[in-house]
Amino acid sequence: MNRRQRTEILVEGNKETAREICRIINSVYEVSIIEEPEKALVMAKCRENGKNGLFYLGEILVTDCRVSLQGKTGIGIVKGQDKTAAYDLAVIDAAYNAHIPECTGFDELLEQSGRALEIERQKERNRILSTKVDFSTMNLDV
Repeated sequence: MNRRQRTEILVEGNKETAREICRIINSVYEVSIIEEPEKALVMAKCRENGKNGLFYLGEILVTDCRVSLQGKTGIGIVKGQDKTAAYDLAVIDAAYNAHIPECTGFDELLEQSGRALEIERQKERNRILSTKVDFSTMNLDV
C-alpha cells in the first residue's frame, strides 16, 4: 500500500482507525513533536481545460502537524480544524517512514478500512444514480 492510498483511507474512512493505530505507535515508540498541530491557509490549484493552464481557485483552511519517530519525519495535513487527526496522520506517516515492524499489521487494518470505505462510496454512487433521469425511456412523439 502506498502513501497516497494509506492517507486517503485514513482521512476519508473511519477516524477511529487512525486513532487506534496512533495509540499503538505511541504506546511502543517515543514520538517527538516538531511542529504542534496548527491552522494554516493553502491555495487550491485548478487546471483550466481550455488553455490547460493552472489558476488558484481559492484558499482552504487546513491543520498541519510534523513529528519525528526514530529519526524519521512524518507530516499530517487535514482539511479543517481537526488537530487530533493531523497529529494521528503525522505519527502514522513517521512510523511508515521509519519502517517499524508493526506496519505490516497496520496494512491489514487499513485494507479492511479501505474495503468498508469503498462499500460506502458504492452506496453513495447507487443513491445518486437512482435519481438520474433516463431520457431514452421518454416518449418523444411530438
